[in-house]
Amino acid sequence: MDSKAMPNSVASQIDSFSAELSRLSIEERSNALYDLHGVSDKQPETAEMIESHTEQMRSILSTISSQGGEDSLAYRKAKSANANYVDGLKLRFLRADGYNSREAAFRMLRFFERKSYLFGEDKLGREIELHDLSEEEVQALKEGLVQISPVRDQAGRAIIFFHGQVHEKYECTKSVMRVIFYFMMATLRDSESQTNGTVMVSYGLGQQRTIPGRMSEFLKIWESIPWRFVACHYCKERRQFGILQPVVQVLAKSLQSKILSRFRIHTGSHIEIMFNLMTFGIPKDAIPVDDNGSMAGLSQHHKVLESLGYVTDDSNDPVAPIVASSDSSLAPLSPKSNAGSEDAVSLVLGSVDVLMGRGHHPKSSPGSLRLYNMLLEYNDKYNAADKAEKTVISRQILKRMKDMGSRFMARSEGGFVECDDSVARKKIAHGFRNLRLKLKGDSTTSSQTRRGNKRILAEESKSEPPAYKIHAV
Repeated sequence: MDSKAMPNSVASQIDSFSAELSRLSIEERSNALYDLHGVSDKQPETAEMIESHTEQMRSILSTISSQGGEDSLAYRKAKSANANYVDGLKLRFLRADGYNSREAAFRMLRFFERKSYLFGEDKLGREIELHDLSEEEVQALKEGLVQISPVRDQAGRAIIFFHGQVHEKYECTKSVMRVIFYFMMATLRDSESQTNGTVMVSYGLGQQRTIPGRMSEFLKIWESIPWRFVACHYCKERRQFGILQPVVQVLAKSLQSKILSRFRIHTGSHIEIMFNLMTFGIPKDAIPVDDNGSMAGLSQHHKVLESLGYVTDDSNDPVAPIVASSDSSLAPLSPKSNAGSEDAVSLVLGSVDVLMGRGHHPKSSPGSLRLYNMLLEYNDKYNAADKAEKTVISRQILKRMKDMGSRFMARSEGGFVECDDSVARKKIAHGFRNLRLKLKGDSTTSSQTRRGNKRILAEESKSEPPAYKIHAV
């Protein structure tokens, strides 16, 4: 951003950003930059590590609860209502705060306090479901108030998208926060989103105003839900300082330097902003807007809502209401489910996952290319092997793929689920058969091409040489 073109109030807040960020150590700055550009290493997890930090978190929460303070009141009520639900959430909070048990414990206390404020004490012991939202809130959800991108960034992180033009349509900030709380808790439940982290993109081109107090309320959700925030990209037109100013003021007052270091403000035209986002590992397809900055379509967003268990009355009607599916098996995270456990259902494929089954999924995806290269590497050995040896080779490839972070996923009514090893090995065996046919076809094509070239050359040698007309000088 060009500080010379800013109003003094905005420029002074940017200066305060710089002063706050100067408190970071070199290591903290480097980690923030790695996260922003999607090149940071994934934090390893072990069963011993999870057990140890979960016990530490339990001890901290028990100590705070025994003091009977107001800060732990909502947590204690939730624990009394459904202890299994509360305990099941702890792993998500630990992942959100990088296994800092103390920060995870206090985040959980804020979570239940915020949940109680938004939805009431009677819902503290269970997940929030669609029927807990009002008709207006459900409509805001369908119009794309908050969305999750169908693709991840280059580091395999989920991308949450907000469009300012939709937000400014809804005056009631509490209702907007209820929708955001519900959607983010429902969509960020898969283990990859929890461990890799989440990137947020707020797209404000074309937005005419901001709702007073909304950013402050959003930050309260931000600091309470169990999500591993790694980066935020705030996108505005160059001269939108009237909209940008209150946002900058809230950020400067409310956020710590560790969080501010992960913020980037992008200004310019739509094309300029898209280019800037791509330099941070966010693909163009992840942003559901057209070249004019307007919403490009909601079909993919509606597929996500259907994956959560909801259907529209008429998919061709842009304002058709969303209703809960009558099939209870589709209901996401019902009160009986252990919401905090590693849910097998993913709404978005991982960056190196392999999608099973027929369809138009990209063969050039990183996961598919990784599998194809391994098939090429083992092809000769596999073709020369007997049945038992082929099974061993398939297991070796499967183990290598898993060790590199790839999963074999299949479509389901709830999104995507990981296949068991026997199904994955069948996929690998089928891949070898397809590769053998492809290589045979390429060989046949090359042989036919060589024979055709020889025939053409032979025919040309039999034909009369061309006659040239000689011109006198």
